[in-house]
Amino acid sequence: MTAFRRVFLPLSHTVVLIAAVGATLSACTTYRPAPIDPAVTAQAFQDRRADWPAGRIMSEAEALELALVNAPSVHQAKAAYASAVAASRTARVGSAWTLTLTAEYSSQADPQHPWLFGGAVDVPVDAGTRREARLDSADLAVLKARYDVAEAVWAVRTALRRALLDRTVARQEIALASAQVALREQRGAAMERRVAIGEDGRSVALAAQSDHALARQRLTTARGAEAQSTAALAAALGLPVEAVADLEVTVDPAIAPPTPAELRGARLDAATARADVLKAVIDYDLAEQALRQAVAGQYPSVTLSPGYTWERGVAKLPFNLGLSLPPPDLNQATIREAEARRAEAGKALESVQAAVYAQTDAAVEALRAADDSLIQLRGRDLPLAQRSERLTQRAVQLGELDRTDLIAAQAGVLDVRLAEIDAMRLRAAAIADLEAAIRRPADPAELIVIANAMASLDASS
Repeated sequence: MTAFRRVFLPLSHTVVLIAAVGATLSACTTYRPAPIDPAVTAQAFQDRRADWPAGRIMSEAEALELALVNAPSVHQAKAAYASAVAASRTARVGSAWTLTLTAEYSSQADPQHPWLFGGAVDVPVDAGTRREARLDSADLAVLKARYDVAEAVWAVRTALRRALLDRTVARQEIALASAQVALREQRGAAMERRVAIGEDGRSVALAAQSDHALARQRLTTARGAEAQSTAALAAALGLPVEAVADLEVTVDPAIAPPTPAELRGARLDAATARADVLKAVIDYDLAEQALRQAVAGQYPSVTLSPGYTWERGVAKLPFNLGLSLPPPDLNQATIREAEARRAEAGKALESVQAAVYAQTDAAVEALRAADDSLIQLRGRDLPLAQRSERLTQRAVQLGELDRTDLIAAQAGVLDVRLAEIDAMRLRAAAIADLEAAIRRPADPAELIVIANAMASLDASS
């Protein structure tokens, strides 16, 4: 019986501890590898197509909805948000415990009870300012990730708006530039005939050829702009270029901007509630929490270590109190660093707000300049060119001028029309920049799409 106590009774304590550890490990999650193949993901993107009936024209709100479903940047931001939510939940679990097991055999200490078995658990005391600051930082990280999603959504919307406007204006430019090329070609041929019969000098024909070359260059540039805008549209929609070649979207390049009264309120709202501004606020709050943790680091952190020891026939319950002491400077260097980072975050917030005002003001001024140019073109230059065309046509009918003069007058009208296209392009870009600056689309339907995209975060978390 004595031999049984010496050998098997101590072993029973070990068996109990091993069984407890085994029961804990049985609840663990099994690792499942999920390798990724870049070739497969690349082909999957190439195979994407817009689920849209052929021939049906899509509205801008519908295009935005499609873009937010497919946009890789939005999916990446949403994945980062899910990671932040998971990290927030992990922060609430608390610090891990440490289990220490000991064993010793000594027949000289006690021949009747040569075995010593023991164990202790180190339990960090996770409470007070340190825990509160850690949890607050995790919650702030979730909120910051949410604002990152909002910024990704707006980046997609802005890119989509600009691509649609650029494509619409480029197509209008192609139509006018094609007509201009035809007129310049006719005039060049007519000038060559006049030179051939001696009515004009060679320099006149060369000037006509130069005008024709410039018109061809303008047409080539317009076609290139259309191709680039189509590629930009595909990128905004999260689709390959082949999938958007026949996709038509209604867009109004002459959309009305906010009124001055609306703009004043929107400008202030953007400087206080835009997602990047709120992200800067979150960065300041995170710096604040880091300072709280640094201040708490002046004081020792506590670890409780209850244990159990079976020492050669005698059961003992030791209890230890551990203190992790602060650095020799009582954490003053870390505190000063945290204070500097908090001040830096405050200046970063001011910088972001200043950028909001600058972007808004720049867009407003660009819009005003484009509107002034359009007023001048439509109110003075175009009527003058059209009047010159009518007078030239009448003179041709009376025999005072010939066909080449009429072609020149018609080309002059197209020159003004093309200048109008340039002004319309600048105006459309200014409106897109203004909407991006104040984070407010002109179409209420787009606001609903954006709100739904953000609401999906709550459903998935």
